Amino acid sequence: MAEEGHDPLAASTGIIRRKMSRILLWYWGRRGGGAQFALGLARALRPHGVALPLSRQNALIDEFRTLPVPRQEMDTSRA
Repeated sequence: MAEEGHDPLAASTGIIRRKMSRILLWYWGRRGGGAQFALGLARALRPHGVALPLSRQNALIDEFRTLPVPRQEMDTSRA
């Protein structure tokens, strides 16, 4: 039986296992500094696991779409 906090696989192979986690970056705004900040943050967080719920009316939606991360788009305006 393994000790609490002791990972026998990691000890025998040298592999460090981390808990899986994903960051939810929720931005439904459409333009301005918030959109640019959210895009920069999504780019920076991409290697750490980020998911994006976004407005299809976001002025930067095409740039968000280039990021290889889970994304859900929704309509937030009828205009």
